[in-house]
Amino acid sequence: MQRRARDEVVRVAGLEKEISRLQKKEAEETAVMERAVQQVEENLVSTTTRAVKAETMVTKLKQEVKTLQSQVKVLTAENEALQSGDKGLSDIRERTKYASQQLAAAAVTAETNLRELMGGVEKLKLLGQVLGSLEKVTDVDSSTTHESPRNSPT
Repeated sequence: MQRRARDEVVRVAGLEKEISRLQKKEAEETAVMERAVQQVEENLVSTTTRAVKAETMVTKLKQEVKTLQSQVKVLTAENEALQSGDKGLSDIRERTKYASQQLAAAAVTAETNLRELMGGVEKLKLLGQVLGSLEKVTDVDSSTTHESPRNSPT
C-alpha cells in the first residue's frame, strides 16, 4: 500500500509538472499571438492612413485633370479661331499652340499619376482583405487547437 501510495504521489507530481509546462507553453503562445495581433492592427491603421491619403490625392488630381481639360478646350478653340482668322496674329497663334501642347502634356501626366494612385489604392484594399483573412485563419487555428490538444503541431 505504501509503495502504491508513493507511486501515485510520483505520478501526481509528474502530472503537475506536465500541467505547469503546458500552462507556460500556452502563456507563451498567447503572448506571441497578442504581439502578432497588435502588429496587424498597427499595419491596418498605417494602411488605412495611406489609403485615405491616396484617395485624397486621387480626388485632387481628378479635379486638376478636369481643369486642364477645360483649359485645353478653350485654348484649342482659340487656336482654331486664330488659324482661320487674320494672318497677322501668327505670334499669338504660336503661343496659343505652345500653351495648348503644354496643357495637353500636363493632362497626360496627371492622368498617368491618377492611374498609378488608383493602382496603389487597389493594392491597399487587397492588403486589407489579406489582413482580414489572417484573423479568420487565427480563429480556425485556435478552435482546432482547443478541440484536440494532443494532435497539436507544437
